[in-house]
Amino acid sequence: MVENLKDIPVFLSHGGKDKVVSPIQTQTILVKLNILYKNGSIKYKPVMKDFPNRTHDWVYWKGVLPYAMEFFDENLK
Repeated sequence: MVENLKDIPVFLSHGGKDKVVSPIQTQTILVKLNILYKNGSIKYKPVMKDFPNRTHDWVYWKGVLPYAMEFFDENLK
């Protein structure tokens, strides 16, 4: 279903030690989006901010928030 994101900027992030949601899910989406971007099927290159040593907790969320806000500021104008 990533093809449905053809006109939408996408920001992805994940904690590498997340035991709630597998990091493989985010990595799979990133790979598919990059393939679509390279062949011209989607307009925006996906942005990924990886936190390999973080889990699914407030430390992760507080760490990713500045990157997410910067992404939104750049892409939602």
